[in-house]
Formats: sequence, C-alpha cells, structure tokens
Amino acid sequence: MSRNTLRTVICLSFCALALGAGCWQALPSSGPKPADIVIPSSTTPSGPKLLDTSGMSSAEVANNIKLVQASVIEMRQDVSGVDPAMLSKLSVGPGENTRDITIDRFAPGNLAQVDWKSQYTTQSVGKDGKTSDVNHQLVGTMGPAALLDSYSLYPPALWNQGDSDAYSTGMLWLSQDVYENLTRGGLSTYYFGLTEADVINALRLEPGSRLATAFTELKRQADDTINNGHLDVYLAKADPKTVQWQMTVNGKLTMVDAMKVSSWFGTFLVLKNPYYPLVLEVKTSDPVHAIFGTLFDYEVIELKDVDT
Repeated sequence: MSRNTLRTVICLSFCALALGAGCWQALPSSGPKPADIVIPSSTTPSGPKLLDTSGMSSAEVANNIKLVQASVIEMRQDVSGVDPAMLSKLSVGPGENTRDITIDRFAPGNLAQVDWKSQYTTQSVGKDGKTSDVNHQLVGTMGPAALLDSYSLYPPALWNQGDSDAYSTGMLWLSQDVYENLTRGGLSTYYFGLTEADVINALRLEPGSRLATAFTELKRQADDTINNGHLDVYLAKADPKTVQWQMTVNGKLTMVDAMKVSSWFGTFLVLKNPYYPLVLEVKTSDPVHAIFGTLFDYEVIELKDVDT
C-alpha cells in the first residue's frame, strides 16, 4: 500500500469513529454553490394552526384545544334573584350579561393573564314615561393566575374594572395540582372564591353594606356546616363519568369532554385537557342561591382563535 493510500484510509477511519456518519466533504467545484440551493417549501416552518373540529370526537376536540395569545373565551351570565344593592360594586348587571375574555399570556401549569370586557343592558324611564335601553360596558385586566398550585376559583362577577390581581387563584382554570387530584383520586380541596378574604377584600366593601353582609352570612353558614354538620364544604368530588359540553369552537358548534365536580358550594364542569383545564360552567348550590341568587353562575359558550 502506498503512503498516500494509507493516509486516506487512516483519515476515513478516524472520521467514522468520531462522527459515526462519515466525514464532511466540501461541495464539488462543479456543483451548486450554497446560494443556489433552494429549500423545498414543505420544509419551511409554518405558523400556528387554528383548530378545525370537523370529524373530531368530543374527546379529541377537548384534547386538541390550545389557548394562546389573542384566543377569546366568550361567557354568558344570567343574573337573577340578586338584590340590586349588591350589583353596584360588581362587574355585572341584572339579566343577561356577556363577557369576552382575551388571553394576553398563557403558560400551562404556570400562569395566565387576560383582558376582559363585559356588557349588559338595563332600561331607563324618561320624564315622558317612555322606557329606553341603556347599554353598559365594563373592561379590565386580570392576572396573573396561579396555575401550578392554586386551590380556588375567582368568580368573574367579582372582577374589578381596570387592572386587577388574581390573588393567587386559578381564575377560570384548575391548577395542575387540583386537576391531578381530581383526575387521579377523584377528590381535592377546592374553594369557589366566595369565602376567601383576599378576593372579597379586593372589592373594598363598606362594613355593613348589603354585599359585605351577604359574604359574612355565607361564611357563617359554611363554618356552621363544617362544625355542626361535620361536612367539609371545601372538599370537591369528581364524577367518574365523563360528560359532554356543547359550545362553539372557532366558529363551529361542537361537543367537548368535560369533568363534573361538586362540593357544598355547587357544581362545575371542567374541560378535560390537563394543559388547559378551563372551568366551562358554574352552578352554585341552594345555600349560595338563597343569598346571592345566580350571581356567580356562568357558562362558556364559545372559544375563538384557538390553536391546535
């Protein structure tokens, strides 16, 4: 073997050992220059893709929902049986309310921040005795939600206008801890945001006001149920049977899988998606209704600009 041939063999052997896939070789002088190489369009990166629910099962839709910046959650609240004196400090009015909640930031299992706008209509009586509709619109920001280890909801009816803190609640989502507790063991401590001091204090209620008195009475009943009824009002239980929830997703009416959860405060449905466990519906219990009517009940009717 000649000296040049031996040198080539040694070089090839070294490259194979070091790289495991052969040596890098320069482009032939007669071949295309780097500037002439065109990357096929199929290999170029694509942007976010909106979720198309066509042909999907309810489980597939729930699993594929991804909330990103500019995704919108549309909510409906029918406020009835509520003392009008309670509403003056709140971001809802009597009758039907709609609320659009736009995602500003969302990091699954970490945090969420949103912008929101709510609307409702009341009637005004003029000097001539004629009635006319008065449209009300309230806006605000809320967050950051604590999506890792929070154990509380923040009812939208209590959201303040302007910039507001979520006070370490999960806001509209279950935290990772609560979701895992409910899906694995069927039980979890969970608060409805109706007896937590931080949330209620954020309203800056005057002592003795109708709303302050109502919260005090609910807390008294909850404590009495714990002490005398020997029932943990803050223990939430998940129904082992999956239920379906109907709503519009990216313009198409569809069904999604949800988990039904109940406690002394009421029941709620949660999207069966471990990364985006949105609370889709809240129905408060008779003890809550007796004091607050349907003030804290709501339902999510539509998701817009949802990715997959």
